[in-house]
Amino acid sequence: MASEDALRQWLEDQLHDAMGFAERALTDYVIAVAKRSRSAVDLAAKLESQGLPPGAKTSTLASDLYRRMHGQPGPSGASGSGSVPVRKTTMMPPSGVGAGNRDAAALASRKYGYL
Repeated sequence: MASEDALRQWLEDQLHDAMGFAERALTDYVIAVAKRSRSAVDLAAKLESQGLPPGAKTSTLASDLYRRMHGQPGPSGASGSGSVPVRKTTMMPPSGVGAGNRDAAALASRKYGYL
């Protein structure tokens, strides 16, 4: 996994390109979503459902971020098997829209907890 500061800076640049702005809370939220995602396609779908513009930019962002976070090889280093291994994580039971709100609330409380 890339260093967290380098990953955050890279993601902020990518979000700025895709959306025209990037804030720390948004970057933290996208990283949290990426950690829970099962694949780059899953991540792209989650990001689009949360307001990122659908299309190639979001798909590319999701693919690059997933690869950076989960240590997957890039297209030039992919194995010939055609399958991409997925990192196993502990998943919370799906609870619909509430899961996104919990993540946002947790990030917001952490952000303002230092004040």
